[in-house]
Amino acid sequence: MKREILAGKTDYSAFVFIPDPSATDGGGKTGLVAANLTVSGARMETDNDATVIDYTSSLNDLAALTTAHTDWGLKEISSTLAPGLYRLDIADALFASGAWTAVVYVMITSSAAAPAPMEFVIVAHDPDAMGTAQTGDSYARLGAPAGASASADIAAIAAKTGSLTFTVAGQVDANIQYVNDVQVTGNGETGTEWGPV
Repeated sequence: MKREILAGKTDYSAFVFIPDPSATDGGGKTGLVAANLTVSGARMETDNDATVIDYTSSLNDLAALTTAHTDWGLKEISSTLAPGLYRLDIADALFASGAWTAVVYVMITSSAAAPAPMEFVIVAHDPDAMGTAQTGDSYARLGAPAGASASADIAAIAAKTGSLTFTVAGQVDANIQYVNDVQVTGNGETGTEWGPV
């Protein structure tokens, strides 16, 4: 499955599932450490050159699941609650700008059994922040004069709507003088029906 990642993303950790080559039910391999694995990273550069680097010698075992990000650090999540699931800390260089996609490929060295590769689409926007206003974000009001305030607009609208009268809930009491630019007389009641001037 592909996932989007921001170009230049740093300190990114991902879950990787490593299947047990001897399992007939698709179960995961437990008890693996960095020395048991081969890991490579491939990139499809924006000039359409494909590159691949063997990161096996950079693999290292993390002390705990809460250990700070360490490039190519590895830690089993839980041999009983999530058999075959591992945390893998991916090096920043894999997500550097200049590539369309990147793939991380992990396999058990002794059996050459591998999970589905993890493919990342490298994008210019942060998919984790899409649609979410962040602290410090500011927005321009199109067509508003310089220095105009949205709160001043809201106050002006509230002043206008506050002067409306509702004798019956949900129905505005109004006196009209024109309908479609035609001046009218009357108040709509019997004997004083609406009509043009």
